[in-house]
Amino acid sequence: MNNRSDNQSGQGPLDLENLYKQTLSGVSMAADDREKVRLIANFFSSTRHLPDDLTYSFHLQLAGLFIFLTASFQPDCLPPEELGSYVDISWQLFNRFSDRIDHNQFRDTLSNLFFYQALNCFYLGELEEGLRALQKKQKIAEAGSLQTLSQELENISSEASPQLAEIKQRCHSNWQMFLEFIRQVNSGPGLSLDLDLLQEKWKKFSGWSEDSLFCPLVEREGLLQASRQARLLLLESHCRRTGAAEGHNLVRFANLPAFYQEKSYLLATDAMEAADYVLKNSYRLQLPPCTLVFSFSEKNFIYSGDSLGLPLAVLSLSQKLLASERRFHFQYSQEAAFTGKVDMRGEVLRIAPEALELKVKAVFYSGLSYLVVPSANLKEARGFLYSLLARHPWRKLEL
Repeated sequence: MNNRSDNQSGQGPLDLENLYKQTLSGVSMAADDREKVRLIANFFSSTRHLPDDLTYSFHLQLAGLFIFLTASFQPDCLPPEELGSYVDISWQLFNRFSDRIDHNQFRDTLSNLFFYQALNCFYLGELEEGLRALQKKQKIAEAGSLQTLSQELENISSEASPQLAEIKQRCHSNWQMFLEFIRQVNSGPGLSLDLDLLQEKWKKFSGWSEDSLFCPLVEREGLLQASRQARLLLLESHCRRTGAAEGHNLVRFANLPAFYQEKSYLLATDAMEAADYVLKNSYRLQLPPCTLVFSFSEKNFIYSGDSLGLPLAVLSLSQKLLASERRFHFQYSQEAAFTGKVDMRGEVLRIAPEALELKVKAVFYSGLSYLVVPSANLKEARGFLYSLLARHPWRKLEL
């Protein structure tokens, strides 16, 4: 559901300048290059529908920084679709400012993006798309002119081959598929080097795996008086297989106020049960027990309710798959927040409307792009969102 309002096009230079300043402020405080790239990409995406003469100077000032960052950052755990959007933005900037962008650095940007797109495709078991990304990277190194390169890259197909289909059928994990792919693929010197580098990067899958997502922990009106960090938290997870002596799932929280521990542990235990149920009944997988550690980006926060259940269950599911090196490894956009309750059979349950309204409001004003809610709450959530968009048409949030 795209909620961009048509009257956004009526926004003037002052609104655009304010958004530009907010983006620069966010970039200056960003924790790493990946977050900087994401903020700049969001600025380009949210303003590309505006007239060229209005956005020219703002886009030009950020174009160089975007190309510079994407030429060297290391996004080794991002959805391939997100990296693909960065490729699209890079081409848009090059086509618009080709005389102002260093062509060699632009090549480095495309090569880097396609390398990590291939890596993340292989993480997910998408052999065809991973191979296609590597072939595009090779084409960039071979191409003489950038003017025709875009069309040449589009002509590289991702047709499924019987060879790759057989690998998927025979192997039981994404890592095994990748090793078999390396053994069978016909690779030249350049592609062989890339595959060696990808193997080095795959060390991420050994030992502890990790993932994170946002959750809006706000349940009562009074909590909106707390700081934004207390209302929208990054829930982080770390997972590994348990030892033979333990023989069952273990869960703990690295930082949690004492008066929240009992309820949070019950929610986390139910989330692990829900993840096991879904793995067994939906994916037909019987995975070994895991040790799962959760932590919050903030230590001091107020929480009352059950909507932490869905974020815990989602991370439990993906972490068990990741720690066991199985297929279906999920990757989550860092622009999304999750909220909802789950039962031990993996069913997502509705949350109270009054809590839902506060959560929609918290995410709306946070700057994130997506909010995942129970389907039973979708109609109510849209109503709350439309009332906010009526006052702030420039903002974009998808449910």
